[in-house]
Amino acid sequence: SGLVELRPVRDGSAVAAVDASCIRLRGAPRDAAYAVRGALVWRDGGSYAYERYGPYVLPAQLGQLRVGGRFDGAEGRAMGLYEALSAIEDRLRQEACERFRGALILWDGAPTYGERSDAALSAAEARGNVVIAISKAPPRGRLGAYSKLLSASAAPCALKVGESRGGSWQAFLAKLSRDGCALRVEVGGAGGEAEAIEALGRLIGNEPLFRGYPEALRVAHIFSAFTKLERLAAESASEMPAGAVGRGRGLRKLFFGPFG
Repeated sequence: SGLVELRPVRDGSAVAAVDASCIRLRGAPRDAAYAVRGALVWRDGGSYAYERYGPYVLPAQLGQLRVGGRFDGAEGRAMGLYEALSAIEDRLRQEACERFRGALILWDGAPTYGERSDAALSAAEARGNVVIAISKAPPRGRLGAYSKLLSASAAPCALKVGESRGGSWQAFLAKLSRDGCALRVEVGGAGGEAEAIEALGRLIGNEPLFRGYPEALRVAHIFSAFTKLERLAAESASEMPAGAVGRGRGLRKLFFGPFG
């Protein structure tokens, strides 16, 4: 199929976004400690709410990590930075897919196409959710040439570039706003290509976009990132309680304090 113009569908769909970040604190790779934090942000109507998970300080030898009342991870294995990040992010992705109904669930980065990713997608489908995984990395090679075609378009548009897991995921290059750039977008749980295109229309019709990037996902990235002071605090902590969940009182209170 060729280039398809995306038309906004303003149906009041709720939008939720998940992101996580991980930093290596000290030591050589096999003896390192990691700090991991995740964020879940959702928009329903005109306001955002959020939950922050962590930070968790983890040794390189991963024991049982408690996240949201559940246990994930394998005991006694050496853990790399990517695995530490996935331990939190995969759990948050499933949490979002299980919590909402009829919503658009935004993931930062491509799906892993593994057991955890399949479980999250199954949970989303059971509740009528659609997962949209957005990768910021610039497309290369043939897809890079296609991305220039999309960037030249005056209107939001999408070009299908493949599918995976028996058609469960539909992959596109998509430009979500007039001032945006081409992003790799994978839509899961929508059905076929037409339904995936409609889901992208629901996204641009119900979610503010900043240069073509969904605001909820941008806020989730900000809330999951570590500041320099937080990095210093994590490095000085010998251990932190696992499973603690910080519930936000709203973005205005976060930015402006009790007088906001």
